[in-house]
Order: sequence, then structure tokens, then C-alpha cells
Amino acid sequence: MSYGFNGISVEENALVGAIPGNIIDYTIYKDRIYVLSRPILGLNLSGVLKGDNPLTTNLFVYKLL
Repeated sequence: MSYGFNGISVEENALVGAIPGNIIDYTIYKDRIYVLSRPILGLNLSGVLKGDNPLTTNLFVYKLL
């Protein structure tokens, strides 16, 4: 969330959308926010049937306005 005073009141804005799972780390570089997240319990069960590694970490990139 970001908060800014516009002269009359404080405005609240969401910087990123709903991220599934737990946020591990994040950083801001230039005009982007990079977020690392891990699914709940650290397992991606949809990949098990495909033979993929069920332990995954996701990277989300959001542009700052």
C-alpha cells in the first residue's frame, strides 16, 4: 500500500495485486516492484501430475505508476 497526502486528505493506493501464497522478498528497481512468493505450504500440487518439481517460487513484476 502507498499513502499520499493530496492537500485535503490522505489517499491510499494498492501497489500490487493479490499475491497467492507467502511473500518471501521484494525489491523496487527503477519503475518496477519485484516480488518473490511461495505457494501455501510451499507446494505446487498441479505440477506433481505433470512430473514437475512441486517446490516452487514465483516471481511477480509490477509496474509503478
